[in-house]
Formats: sequence, structure tokens, C-alpha cells
Amino acid sequence: MRFSEFQTILEKTLPNNFDLEFDLRLIQDLCYVDEPYVYYLNVLDMPDDLEKRFKYLFEKRKKWSQEELKAYVQDLCSNNAAEISNALTKYCRSYNQNGIKYFTSRV
Repeated sequence: MRFSEFQTILEKTLPNNFDLEFDLRLIQDLCYVDEPYVYYLNVLDMPDDLEKRFKYLFEKRKKWSQEELKAYVQDLCSNNAAEISNALTKYCRSYNQNGIKYFTSRV
């Protein structure tokens, strides 16, 4: 769905006193934004094997930020920062763009 449509639906759904500057990081394990669209992507629908999970994610999108990937692999890494970092090193290639660290598939 277009991100603008998502925002409109969100505004209509949330209570009037809710801050309209909604932080998408609150739902980053359910969807991701690839302007101009927002995509539903639930971690519960993904493979339980770490290597297959990364393959699945990189089939959806070629590059991810560290925060985005963390949301989708933390359940398989006991939400442990060292385990997540090791998994990113093992299954991904990283590069910096405009001061942001991105990851792509190692394969």
C-alpha cells in the first residue's frame, strides 16, 4: 500500500490525542517502508532458520539498515546484541551510505 494511504488510515485509527508523528520503529517487526510504499512483513511468517531468514529478507529487498534487520532476526538471536552482530557479519555484507550502515546479501 502507498505510505500516504497507510498514514491516512493510521490517523483515522489512532485516538485523537495520539501524536501524529508516529514512529514507525514501533511496528518495524510488522512492516517496512520502501518509499513510496509500506509492506506488511511479519516475523512470525518467516523461516525459523537464520540463514533462510536472511535469504527471505533479501529476496524482499536488496538492502536493509541495521535497525531494520535487527527487528527481523532478534527472535532467532535471543535479542542478544553480540549474536545479532555475529549473524550480520556471517550472512551479510555491509557498507556505509550517507553515514548510515546498510547490509546486503553475502550470497
